Amino acid sequence: VFLDIETTGLSPRNASIYLIGLGFVDRENSTIKVTQYFAETSSDEESMLQSFLEDYEPDDRIITFNGKMFDLPFLRDRIKKYNIKDKIDYENQFDLLQAYRPYRKLFSLGGMRQVMLQELLNLPREDVCNGGELIEVYQHLLQNHMEGLDDLLLHNREDVEGLPSLLNLEEYLNLPERLASLKIMQDEGQKEVLFTGVLNTRLPSCIRYREDGFYLPLTDSRMKGILSLEEVSLRYYYPNPKDYVYLLMEQRIIPKILAESLPKDRYRKAKKDECYQDSKGQAIRVPDSILNYRKKNKTEFQMISSTLPHFYQGIEKEGEYIKFDEVTDQSLREFLRLYLL
Repeated sequence: VFLDIETTGLSPRNASIYLIGLGFVDRENSTIKVTQYFAETSSDEESMLQSFLEDYEPDDRIITFNGKMFDLPFLRDRIKKYNIKDKIDYENQFDLLQAYRPYRKLFSLGGMRQVMLQELLNLPREDVCNGGELIEVYQHLLQNHMEGLDDLLLHNREDVEGLPSLLNLEEYLNLPERLASLKIMQDEGQKEVLFTGVLNTRLPSCIRYREDGFYLPLTDSRMKGILSLEEVSLRYYYPNPKDYVYLLMEQRIIPKILAESLPKDRYRKAKKDECYQDSKGQAIRVPDSILNYRKKNKTEFQMISSTLPHFYQGIEKEGEYIKFDEVTDQSLREFLRLYLL
């Protein structure tokens, strides 16, 4: 089922729910049937919630947009307030906003509001109000004998009806794994790499992804990208300094296992800032958007780090870089996996 609620505020402690939209899949006709539950006054909230719960089936998976953080916690608290028996399975849910938020840069959107994603898919809407404006519309409605009710119902219904279409954006998730073939074109000595790819899926909308040194248009089932590299002096810091020792006479580090046969006065434990290797080669600077994502999602990033390219520190130029000794099918797929997170 597809769910969207409208409330008089952001906190369930001092605000109420006045409208619930619930969309059921009609498999025979491949359509969405929307049922709306409306509280004509704040005192009608309890009966509205009871009516909603009568139609909700615990086995139904709830699909929302920002529901995990807003709609479902709000519902749970308001149901608890009235001591109504709650049969909602809050774990059986899928939040489209949480699923798509990491791909904001790929979608090239100024924000991640539902209406923006619907515009990306060329899905028209008729409503003229956003959720925040509807609070004033609802207050006006209570004071003016239901004037403006159509605007409230229209916005909520179009939110619910739009959720199934947003599931099509799943085609953009894990694009490198959807690459059926990849062709690389780079003349010897040239720093600009052209590549084309064929996907094993059809994308619902054309997207053009841009970063410094990288351009990737995605159309239908094809991608055609440009990768601009530069010659940079780089330093790679080893991830596990404890696995190295520092040779005092030679003034360099070696793996600890190679020092087992050496006298202990020949070496000491290596320090973190000593465990590196310098090199020079063609590279592309990692954009701030990816570095910020790594900072905010350390655990997730560590889990997939083995499938991503190494990050190098620039020596003469600031920033972190991805180095390409050679642009191969594997190295390009690792690069795309990182950029299309």
